Amino acid sequence: MKKAYLFLLLALASASSSGNEIDWTLRIQHAQKLLLLHGSTIDVLTEYDDLVLAMGKAAETVPQNALSQVYYQRSLVEMSLGKTTLAAADLTQALSIDSTFQPAANKLMEIWLDRGQFHELKAKFSESEYPDAYARIAEWEAAHAEIGAVLNKNDEASLDHGLDLVDSTLLRITSNYALVYELRLQLLKKKALLAHKRGEQPPYGDIVRDYSRLIKVLPQKSLAQYLDFSQYILFTRGNFEEAWNAVKAGLRIDNDHKPCGSLSKIYNRLQHVFKPLAKYFVLDEFLYPSTDKILDVSDDVLNDFDVDFKAVFDALTGPLTLSKRDMKDLPASIKTVNDFIIYRAREFAHSEFGERKMGDTLPFIKTMHKFLCEASVRSKGDKKKHCALVKDSEQPFFPKHLLQIDTLLKKKDYHAAKELLASYNKNIQKTSLFQKRWSPIQDFEHRQQQQRQQQQYQQQQQRQQQHHRQQQQQQQQQSGIDRSKDYYKVLDVSKDADEKTLKKAYRTQTLKYHPDKYKGTDLTEKQIELKMQDINEAYEILSNPEKRAEYDRPLETHHGGAHYQQNHGAQNVHFNFDPDQFMGHFGGNGGFKVHFG
Repeated sequence: MKKAYLFLLLALASASSSGNEIDWTLRIQHAQKLLLLHGSTIDVLTEYDDLVLAMGKAAETVPQNALSQVYYQRSLVEMSLGKTTLAAADLTQALSIDSTFQPAANKLMEIWLDRGQFHELKAKFSESEYPDAYARIAEWEAAHAEIGAVLNKNDEASLDHGLDLVDSTLLRITSNYALVYELRLQLLKKKALLAHKRGEQPPYGDIVRDYSRLIKVLPQKSLAQYLDFSQYILFTRGNFEEAWNAVKAGLRIDNDHKPCGSLSKIYNRLQHVFKPLAKYFVLDEFLYPSTDKILDVSDDVLNDFDVDFKAVFDALTGPLTLSKRDMKDLPASIKTVNDFIIYRAREFAHSEFGERKMGDTLPFIKTMHKFLCEASVRSKGDKKKHCALVKDSEQPFFPKHLLQIDTLLKKKDYHAAKELLASYNKNIQKTSLFQKRWSPIQDFEHRQQQQRQQQQYQQQQQRQQQHHRQQQQQQQQQSGIDRSKDYYKVLDVSKDADEKTLKKAYRTQTLKYHPDKYKGTDLTEKQIELKMQDINEAYEILSNPEKRAEYDRPLETHHGGAHYQQNHGAQNVHFNFDPDQFMGHFGGNGGFKVHFG
């Protein structure tokens, strides 16, 4: 509301010198202050209602220009609160008091034009007064006539053209005209049937939105709209609570409306299956979205879906129990709750699109088939029967393919099972059914990883041992130590033998096995030569404190010659025997003098 009109009213009221007029001025001023302070609220509207009532009772003492202003101000509050019909009545009343009240005339013209009340507009206002309004009416009527011709056609291009005319012309000029939304619904329903025949998704979302707008524009025009709106919400959006609320809204207008009452009774009787199915519908939209965009489902959503699959499965496949009158009107083939819901969907599709089979493809029915499939898998029901009714989309329905996956897991073909499981989106992978199949694959891969790590560890150990042996061999070659020989045994001494004992043992062994002095017959000349090499090698190592300490130091499984072998390999001999040099140590031929110190 413009402040100018408020101040004008105050000025008019102040100009009066009558005591009664001063009282009305104060009363009007109070209402204006509330409007300025709080805006258009129910309380402010109530204040204006009381003011109009009081002024009507004292019409003789109220200035007529002030009364027309009050009607105008109340109409502004009513328009802000969506009470357009009441606002139009107040504006008409204001103009009946003061026909020259131009702001009221402009507002009334705008309301009538927006609501498609062309007859009232033309009867009240001339074309010379509002040429622009008359031009828009002519534009609207031309577009409406063209849309009427389109409604007789059934091709996609014509229907799209009709919808474009509705959006660009009719809605632009008459955004609150119920007829416009009815025309749009007719076009959308024709498009829905064409989409169904092509195997595409019908524009159910647009239909639901237009029903919602239609009811808001003219809430009491026809209660059949509430009935249709409710079933669209249930069968296309899967929202049971909202569907039931739509029927209840219709019954609040007329509690005796039999179709709404009958549907409400069905909702009440079958809510034990509709409620869990509605929750499953929401979950299914997360798991198998109709668009490429996959919204990340939270753990809270998954945890919130807590339903007794077996109980709902038994209820759906169990006998239908309605009143005798309702059962009498049903075909004899309807035996179960599931049969009845499908029957209702087909009847709805027939009334809306003229195609009974279209009911089988309504989103809620498709979701119900999915629920029965999954429930039969979980509760060991007739999987083949119920899962056969589920049509795979781009993302196959997981419960339907569990038998194939479980067979692969049973055969321990984890690679093939993983390939199938990995094809499902991130939300499906969070479900308990998926995790139950993924767990054995993770266990298998964990075992494989452990085996690989163990093999790698063993290979590393082998490489380290091989490297260590090579180092030992190099050290042995550098130090002249052969750990495969038991030097203590060669000299026939204990491991704690001192230097004196070693010298004595060395002398004894060299005298015993000297080639010229050996008296035995069990060794060949070559073996005697090798024996002497071992004796000299043993004495060389054990008589050297550093080499003896290195020889005695335990390395892995080698402990000071514990692996002495009798068949000495010539490749390990590092002390070459020279008889002439040996005899020189004993004073030459025949002298046999040995020096040890």
